[in-house]
Amino acid sequence: MPYAQLNGLNIFFEQQGHGDCVLLMLPGSLGSTRIEFSQQFDGFDPDKFTLVSWDAPGFGNSRPPERDYINCYNRDAKLLVQLMEQYIGVDTFNLLGFSDGGRTAMTIASQYPKMVKKLILVGATSFNSPKEKRIFELCRNVDGWSNERRKMYETVYGDDLQRIWAKWVDVNNRQYEFIGPNLPEITCDTLLLYGENDNIAPIDPHAGHLKRNVKNARVHIFTQTSHYCHQEKADEFNQIVHKFLLPPARKHWIYPTSYVAETETVIG
Repeated sequence: MPYAQLNGLNIFFEQQGHGDCVLLMLPGSLGSTRIEFSQQFDGFDPDKFTLVSWDAPGFGNSRPPERDYINCYNRDAKLLVQLMEQYIGVDTFNLLGFSDGGRTAMTIASQYPKMVKKLILVGATSFNSPKEKRIFELCRNVDGWSNERRKMYETVYGDDLQRIWAKWVDVNNRQYEFIGPNLPEITCDTLLLYGENDNIAPIDPHAGHLKRNVKNARVHIFTQTSHYCHQEKADEFNQIVHKFLLPPARKHWIYPTSYVAETETVIG
């Protein structure tokens, strides 16, 4: 397994493909590269795309040490810039952040705007509203998760899963806003993707909030999907991401049914 030595940390990452379109994909909380993005690694043409993903410090195969949440998004942003420059050999790339990884993605796009060509945020939030805090508490005990999802994470964390997840819940219950004041600093074309039934990053208020505060942002909603729209509707998800990053050679193309409120559905 490939590891990068970044600021004294042993960080697991994966790289696949040799295409000119470089896409860095950031997993969510507890996420690991293949747990999170197996259907993207399998679905994108390696002749067109170079896919890169990592296990964030303290998650997945990037342990020990355990995750340090103090200033973690700024720290992770700096480590990822270092990873892309020193290990992947690029200084510009496209960026996809899922859930908790979306916060790191927004941090990179706001602090290093010349490096990010296009930004894709999947089930992302820049603050914690009372809605999702209630959900965090309801799912604090991993015994209440579906058997499939719990076993998937137990393959990575074993008996530590409950303790590590509960710590994440505690941290997020104490925090409200993460990078809100920096959202206007994101200037690249941005695609906001949400599941219609997402209760971890509910459309109201998060889709509208990011659409209003991020320049050049568009929204697409996947019908009848949860927080994991990139897994539940992987083919549709991959097609939309592909078209956003490599648009067809014509003046306009139109998304499938999209979020109407405050949203453009045409990309030109």
